Amino acid sequence: MDSPGTSAELGSVFLAARHTTVSESSATAPATVLLIDDDPAIINSVIASLGEAGHQALVAMDSSEARTLVQRRSVTVVLFSWRFIAQLGGPDFLRELRQRSPLRSLPMIVFSDDHDELMEASQHGVQDYLPNPQRADDLVHLVEEYTS
Repeated sequence: MDSPGTSAELGSVFLAARHTTVSESSATAPATVLLIDDDPAIINSVIASLGEAGHQALVAMDSSEARTLVQRRSVTVVLFSWRFIAQLGGPDFLRELRQRSPLRSLPMIVFSDDHDELMEASQHGVQDYLPNPQRADDLVHLVEEYTS
């Protein structure tokens, strides 16, 4: 179990990286979210949550598919688990996705509840995180925060 204060420390690490906030009344354009994962339960949950909120979820189950989607589609946010990204090349893979994206800045959000994973992700430019298991309302709010 994490030591006391760990969640607050992690929150401050990721909150410091946020550049914009969303007011409760602001309208959000539909987002195109790239989910990089191979867990069917996570994939189904994310697709359902984002779909209900009017957003599109694209799924990549390997690095080649992720590279193609980020380059050829208007991806506005990338979601992934750190463990899966580590299998695909970790920080180098994330850097490559950013370079392939036509966006100047490609927000990335990691799913994890492991303190070490979250710290490593933040050191490699991942803007935010969702704890596992992620809640649908938290997922939608965070995606909308980065796409408004």
